[in-house]
Amino acid sequence: MHRTSDTPWSVTLDYSRDLALALAVREAVGCADPLGLPPVDPPVAVSVLPAERRDPTLTQQWHAWWTGAMAAPGHGSRPAPQVDGPLGAVLRRNSDVLLPWSAARKRELAASSRAVPGRPRIRLADALREAGVRDREFHLTVLAAPVGLPVFHPVGGSVILAGLELVRDRSAYVTALVDHLTGYGPA
Repeated sequence: MHRTSDTPWSVTLDYSRDLALALAVREAVGCADPLGLPPVDPPVAVSVLPAERRDPTLTQQWHAWWTGAMAAPGHGSRPAPQVDGPLGAVLRRNSDVLLPWSAARKRELAASSRAVPGRPRIRLADALREAGVRDREFHLTVLAAPVGLPVFHPVGGSVILAGLELVRDRSAYVTALVDHLTGYGPA
C-alpha cells in the first residue's frame, strides 16, 4: 500500500485466493466468467468428471462464487471456501493441486513487488506527481489475477483486476494505473 500522511491516496495490491481458484476451476468446468479473462497461467490440472462439465448447477454455483470473490476483494489468507454440491466436490477433489498452485501465484506476486537490486524502482508516487494527480484523493484495490496476459480491467468502484503478467512489468503496471486515474485508460 502506498500512503503517507501527506498523500490523500492509496493503492493496495492484493491477491484473492478465491478469485484465483475460481479462474482455475472455470477453465476445467467450462464456465464463462463475466469479464472474459484469458486462461490462467501457468495452467493447473483440475480433475473434472465428465458429468460435471457444463453441469448447470455447478455453473450456477461457480457464478455465485465468482460474484462473491469479486465483491470481497483480497482476503488471500482465508480458508478454502466451504461450498457444497457439485462445485464443492470439484474443490475437495482438487484441493491438493489447487491450493499449492494458488499459494505459488501469491508468492510470485510478492516477489514481483520487491525492488530488484541494481535496477531503478519505478515509483507510483513519482508517476502520479508527473501526471498531476498526486494530490487527488482516491483509494484503489488492485487484485492480481493469475492470467497469462497483461490484463487491466476496472471492475467497479475502486477495484481493478490486473493480470500478474502486467504487475510483473512495473513500468506497464504504473502506466496503466496512471492512465486509469487520468482518464486515458479503461474506465
